[in-house]
Amino acid sequence: MELISLLERMKMEHLLAQLDGVCEHAAKGDLDYKGFLTQALEAESRGRRGGGPLGALPHPRGPDAAPDERAVVKRFEESFTGSLTSFLVSPRLAADKDSLETASQMTRRRLAWAREASGGTRVSPRQLIVQTSFWSPQRPELNLQEAEVLWLLGLNVVNRWPEVREKYAFVDPGGHHWVTSHPVVEAGLYDAPAGTALVLANFTYRPIEALTVRVPLAKPVQVVRSVEYGPLRFTEEQASPALREQGYGSVAVFTTRLGLNDIILLE
Repeated sequence: MELISLLERMKMEHLLAQLDGVCEHAAKGDLDYKGFLTQALEAESRGRRGGGPLGALPHPRGPDAAPDERAVVKRFEESFTGSLTSFLVSPRLAADKDSLETASQMTRRRLAWAREASGGTRVSPRQLIVQTSFWSPQRPELNLQEAEVLWLLGLNVVNRWPEVREKYAFVDPGGHHWVTSHPVVEAGLYDAPAGTALVLANFTYRPIEALTVRVPLAKPVQVVRSVEYGPLRFTEEQASPALREQGYGSVAVFTTRLGLNDIILLE
C-alpha cells in the first residue's frame, strides 16, 4: 500500500502500528479529513512521548461524552478487593475482542490449565532448579493463584511475595550467597581472576533508591564500582562460620540506587 510505504519513509512507526485502529476509530467517529489527520498525528505524537495506544486517544466528541453504543465491542466486569487490576487491550479491538481478558480471567485460565495438566500434583526435578520470576506484583489472591500455577508445573520462583512465601515451599536459588534488601531483585554472581561481577535485575520495574547488598568474598577487594553510578562506598564484615567453610573470608556490604538493572564490579 502506498500509505504504508509513505509512513515507513517518514518513520512514523507508532502511527503505522496503530493504523487499523486509527482508521476504524475515525470511521466510527464520523470525522472529516481534518479530524482524521489530527487523530492520526496524535497517535504518532503519543507513541513518541511514551503514551498509550489508541484507547487513550481523545474521543472525537470530547472527553466527557458518553460512549457511542454502536462502537462498544468489549465490556469488562470484575469484582475484587483493593484498587489494583489489569486487563488486555489491542489496537484491533473489534477483531481481538474475544481474546481480551481481565487480570482474574487470565489467572483463572492459566490455573485451570495447570491443574488439568499436572493432575493437581507438583512434579519437579530433584537435582535441578528450573526457575522464573513474577513480572510484577498483583493482588494477593492473584499472586497466590499464579504461584500455584508455577508450583504445579515444577518451577521455582525467585521473587516471592510474602503471601507466596507463607504458602508455598519454593527454595532459594541454589549456589548464591549474596543477599539484597529487596525481595524483587534478582542477582547473578560471576567470579573471574580479576574480580567479581554482580548482575542486578529489578523486577519491580520502578527505581529503588537504596538497595543494600551483601556479597561474600573469597579474597579482599579494593574497589566496588557500579557501571551505572560509579564507585560505591563499602564495608567488610567477617564471614559467618558457614561461609568460611566454603572459602569465604569476609562479606562486602554496600548500598546503591537501582534502576531497571546494573552491574556491580568488585575488584
